[in-house]
Amino acid sequence: MTKKFNGVTLVCTGCGVELPVIDFYVDKTKPSGRKPACKQCMQARIEARDYIAAKAVTKPKPKPKRDYELLDHFLGNACHEHL
Repeated sequence: MTKKFNGVTLVCTGCGVELPVIDFYVDKTKPSGRKPACKQCMQARIEARDYIAAKAVTKPKPKPKRDYELLDHFLGNACHEHL
């Protein structure tokens, strides 16, 4: 078993392969200074996220109610009795 970080290589959390640090994006918030997943795994995650977002079904927007529909809703049919 290899170390998670030895200064020259990192083990990708996505694919589990030990790769040179150049194959990881920079992340100053991490102790190693690199993202935990390699560039290829990160790209695959982004593509999967974008694919899912593109396929997500959105609800159609409701039609705006006309004035007489709003009157019917709030007053019932009482407003039409005078017509």
